[in-house]
Amino acid sequence: MGYRDLFRANTSNREAALKSALDWWRGLPTPPRNEHDHINNWAPTVSNLLSCDNLLNMWGAQFENLCLHVHAVRDHARQVADTTLGLQHGMARMTKEQRTKVFADYLFTQRSQDGTTCCGVIDFVLYGGDKKEIETGRRGQPGAIKLRRSAGRGIDERCSAVGYYPGLF
Repeated sequence: MGYRDLFRANTSNREAALKSALDWWRGLPTPPRNEHDHINNWAPTVSNLLSCDNLLNMWGAQFENLCLHVHAVRDHARQVADTTLGLQHGMARMTKEQRTKVFADYLFTQRSQDGTTCCGVIDFVLYGGDKKEIETGRRGQPGAIKLRRSAGRGIDERCSAVGYYPGLF
């Protein structure tokens, strides 16, 4: 069953789908993949690196470590065009870790149109301003997000500020 089929089957009763998935998980003798490592080792590493105190002070090797511990980044790194990463012919046969490191180095040097670093953008998403600061255009016009840090705001508050309630946490 594909993702779309699962969505259709479970969209009307998300709680039952979640309960079913958790019951399945509890019934397993061991985690099916690396989940134990991800939960017990990766999650604390990521949480520490993304903390309010560390994020804006992060340097290249720390950002690389962050990227190596986020499955979505690792997965995306393998999909980025070789030319985007400055890779020459023959370098495409890297391990997932090697390619993630190259992608992390590339991403760490990128800037938004207003000069904000990738860590600055992540910081805004996790700890940024109020809902009234989210508009609908380019900076100063509808659609832009004014990057202003508001101390003490966490991801749960950011999600609710934009109307996203995952219901899983």
